Amino acid sequence: MWLINCQTLTLVEKGSPARVKYAILSHTWEEGEEVQFYEFKHHTATEKRGWAKIRNLCRLALADGYQFAWCDTCCIDKTSSAELTEAINSMFPWYAAADICYVYLADYDSSNRSGNMGDSRWFKRGWTLQELIAPAEVRFYDSSWSTMGTKVNMSKEIAEITGIEENVLSASKDRDLDDVLGQLSIAKRMAWAAKRETTRTEDAAYCLLGIFGVNLPLLYGEGDRAFMRLQEEIVKTSNDLSLFAWTSSENALLGSRDSYSGVFAQNPRDFLHSGEMVLSSNGMYNSEFTLCNKGIKMEMLLFYSLKMELHLLALNCHEAAAPKDNIGIYLKHHGANVYSRARPRTFVYEFDANLKMSPDKSFFLNKQLTPALRDHWTQFTAMQSSSQTWEEPSGNFSLMGRWGPKPSGMAGSACSLQRDLSIS
Repeated sequence: MWLINCQTLTLVEKGSPARVKYAILSHTWEEGEEVQFYEFKHHTATEKRGWAKIRNLCRLALADGYQFAWCDTCCIDKTSSAELTEAINSMFPWYAAADICYVYLADYDSSNRSGNMGDSRWFKRGWTLQELIAPAEVRFYDSSWSTMGTKVNMSKEIAEITGIEENVLSASKDRDLDDVLGQLSIAKRMAWAAKRETTRTEDAAYCLLGIFGVNLPLLYGEGDRAFMRLQEEIVKTSNDLSLFAWTSSENALLGSRDSYSGVFAQNPRDFLHSGEMVLSSNGMYNSEFTLCNKGIKMEMLLFYSLKMELHLLALNCHEAAAPKDNIGIYLKHHGANVYSRARPRTFVYEFDANLKMSPDKSFFLNKQLTPALRDHWTQFTAMQSSSQTWEEPSGNFSLMGRWGPKPSGMAGSACSLQRDLSIS
């Protein structure tokens, strides 16, 4: 780990962040103006605006009694793939180990009463999410480096902007951060990143490594595959079924019967409406599920709707405002005990006792459907539907399905579209 000596403006290498006290900077990059590793080492970019940013970081650190500081622009040798991989996989613990984090909002003037802090670009970037959560002490500065407040005394406003609970923002230095985050559903943590952006597609996954306590090798150029690998890594360490509690953000026919996907989300945007997901019971009571070469192997109870010809999988989570409504997803059986996600823009909110229940058995969930496979199942289902005449099943049962989140008129909601499907 490279650190800046704030007095000499030189780089020094330290083996472990736990052995040294240091301040750290959180900011947004300005293209062409940031000071890179070798530029800082040889003082060849003093005219860049990023140099002034580093000088202010060091000024604040020295005033607070810290000899060393860290900044992501000049403290990582990005020409070394090994060092870049180590830095990105270590960044969350580096921010957590810092004694103080200075947040610089370059585009916000706190003296302008008509300004809105939440409009700052800093709150919209992927990498700054972990930089907000990991450090225990965070102090905010506006564009003129005027002090605005701390993460703790501004926690209510920051929570409203980010959707992150105040108890997470206000946790103390002595906390077990992994335990604090582990008490929250995976879906909720994913939702924190749903509106954030990264310059590189892969960074949408890499910036979340610390939030989920996993590590990945960096493969820039893999595109959306990085987010798939992140979910695969999460499955290896957690049996939290809320990983599958997302609704597709693709511009497909809303809730189409013939719409299929894998059970992994395509990107964090799919979790936009999952910010209120709460675990219904301790994850230790969930059945285990594992990755294999047929997808995700499970052994769980499935429900079945005769009318819809779809299976239903309960995810052991619910929205905070509706603790009795267990969330589920629709599944389509394709044979050989292999299922894909059906109607990926919808959740199942209620499971009626009269639905058919299958005994626990082993089955497989497709992680991701290729366009060719998705088209195949869509065409196959359309052919089946056009050649069959439906008869009402015996007995009465009802099933409610809603498009994404609850309507805005209901507590804890964030959307305004509802549709009920009744079978009687």
